[in-house]
Amino acid sequence: MGLSDEPQLIVSGAGNVVLKFLNNNEDYEPFRRTVLGFGGTGKSLIINTIITIVLKITQCNDSVKVAAPSGGAAFNVQGCTIHRAFGAEVSGRKLASNLSNERQVDLAANETPASSCDRQAEQSHL
Repeated sequence: MGLSDEPQLIVSGAGNVVLKFLNNNEDYEPFRRTVLGFGGTGKSLIINTIITIVLKITQCNDSVKVAAPSGGAAFNVQGCTIHRAFGAEVSGRKLASNLSNERQVDLAANETPASSCDRQAEQSHL
């Protein structure tokens, strides 16, 4: 499966920026792009292609850190969740520790099974 025109522009642009950065080129500017799309549209393919290019250019396995908003997305790009990358706790109980006891009880009573499943799924992908 290859990349269509727009994803190719993103990938080649990222590669060019990495080369400028590594060569201390005075024209270097950070390359920021948001990759959006429905499931199966190639978001992970774009990101994994960029990662592969950067790893080949730098010849260093530690040169790329990837973070994604969900455990599933992080798994698809061999990364971690954004909150894991920044060391943020995902436990609702720990996050709520500064709240009053009454508010903590209220939050715990309203916790949905999906939020517990999301945390378990995120942990299983890491």
